[in-house]
Amino acid sequence: MQHAIGFMLGGVYYGAKATINVWRSDVEVPSEFSLSQIWILGGAFNSGLNTIEAGWQVPHPLLVQR
Repeated sequence: MQHAIGFMLGGVYYGAKATINVWRSDVEVPSEFSLSQIWILGGAFNSGLNTIEAGWQVPHPLLVQR
């Protein structure tokens, strides 16, 4: 698995920007998938959490070479 995480504490922020990239993924078992996304969270996990996600997911059958 490959992933990256960035976070900011404090301050007021308006908007976000990311460049996400898709390439040919290798999967080993049918339960795996390829996912590329940006996920933004605001607030606290125990009260008032807001999230937004954007991206795409490709399930295993579409990744298998034919």
